[in-house]
Amino acid sequence: MKISIKTIAKLAGCSTATVSNVLNNKGMFSQKTRSRVLEIVKKNNYTRNAIGRNLRTGKTETVGITFYRPNADIFRHEFYLGMMGALERTMAENNYEIILSEYTDTMVERGELPPFLAKGKADGMIALGGFPQHSIELFAHSQHPVVMLDTYAENVDCVITDGKSAVENAMKRLSELGHKRAFFFGFGLPDYNTDMRIQGFLSGVEKYGFDAQHSKICRNFVDTDGAVKEFQNIINGSARPSVIVSANDKVAVELLSAAKEMGVRVPEDISILGFDDTPISRLTSPKLSTIRTDIENMGRRGALLMLRRLADKDAEPVVEISVPQLIMRDSISRVAGA
Repeated sequence: MKISIKTIAKLAGCSTATVSNVLNNKGMFSQKTRSRVLEIVKKNNYTRNAIGRNLRTGKTETVGITFYRPNADIFRHEFYLGMMGALERTMAENNYEIILSEYTDTMVERGELPPFLAKGKADGMIALGGFPQHSIELFAHSQHPVVMLDTYAENVDCVITDGKSAVENAMKRLSELGHKRAFFFGFGLPDYNTDMRIQGFLSGVEKYGFDAQHSKICRNFVDTDGAVKEFQNIINGSARPSVIVSANDKVAVELLSAAKEMGVRVPEDISILGFDDTPISRLTSPKLSTIRTDIENMGRRGALLMLRRLADKDAEPVVEISVPQLIMRDSISRVAGA
């Protein structure tokens, strides 16, 4: 015979509300009460009827995660894999499951919401990474709980990094090492983070005495193959920079590899700076100098903002901002004679 939550409450000497709180890890109760309830649950092989509970509450206890592959290829990008791990753990600790769904170009063109929202399979959505601007506006006005993780939208809960300040601070350090010619490498896709990092680069060029005529933004590529071709053209040209600042570690690592194949020494001939401090940045030769983002904390904060929004849909939007830290390793050196 299947035991009921009312019977569990009677055996534990507490209310059904307390039993429910223990099972859902919510509310206030003593450790003694928790242990007693869980012991009775285990002894009687009690399982919660999730379907019935969801019908009563109108909730799925599920949150959808969506990503736009040109900007956030989470299956091949260490940055987003680390963020997803922390996000999923935090949601699981709070009894929420996640649905992962790619946001496709067809959905962009049609102005559609991700299927898990359109079909009512999730209580809210976390949008991971960059999206086309009109898609961001669609999400923001969807009337569903939404959190933007690693990108920004007005009047929506967001977790972002201050890439502008981080790159500007890095440019100051590069200038102190004698660098006056700097190129910025970033994918030519709509992306809030790249835009902010470019602003920091341009501000640093102006503030810290860089040669503005020989400091350029390279963004005419959409993948690492294109970045490598651009790098090869620059190395073979007459206006080689002394340092390349990359919008992310992924591009920076590819440039390190390309330099080695071309016989270009890093950092003796050219310095390279990444962004994110993904694990691979510590495994390259030379080890990559980069700008560290607390990836796991971003994932955790994104999950906590979603849980807050689910609990109070009328709460004022929150924008959480962290300033990444410059990490100097072996791929940057002082300019000879500086």
